[in-house]
Amino acid sequence: MKKNLAAAAAATIVCTATACISDPAAGEMLKVGTEAPDFTIENWDGSGSFTLSSIMGTKDAPGPYIVLEFWASWCPDCREVTPTMLELYQSYGNAEAYSENKVEFIGISMDRDGQTMKEYIEENGIQWANYSELPQGKWSEVEVAKAYNLGWIPTFYLIGPEGLIEAACTTGEEFKTQLEKILQ
Repeated sequence: MKKNLAAAAAATIVCTATACISDPAAGEMLKVGTEAPDFTIENWDGSGSFTLSSIMGTKDAPGPYIVLEFWASWCPDCREVTPTMLELYQSYGNAEAYSENKVEFIGISMDRDGQTMKEYIEENGIQWANYSELPQGKWSEVEVAKAYNLGWIPTFYLIGPEGLIEAACTTGEEFKTQLEKILQ
């Protein structure tokens, strides 16, 4: 029995220096060191679209660090990590607080209802840009979800100044640890 519990625990959390997969349901996340897939996402309210390459750097023209947070307001794990993300944004996303390595935060919501998403953002004081195509089917079938191999939300990716994945996690605390380690 103890052997089975130890094996289950070992299978549940697999961490490396800059990547963490905390649940087998998360699937195969993008590998650290691979180029971050570009994407364009239409905003839920028709106010336009966002294209990752508009802010992402390359080897020849480095840009900012970028945090991609895939989430939904109906997701209990996502709601649980909101305070951690707010803390990270205050520490790294606010130019006055951390001008040395400013980090752009981008939220990609898998909510199906824009009003519910908007209310959650406002009620929780989320200040970074959030986008959603309001998937009507399975959220994992949205193009950006497929590009980033999402099998679980929340999922967090840190994209480095040259457009490469530097961290990939499905837990807020592990992502916080990885982000702080990379930016020190």
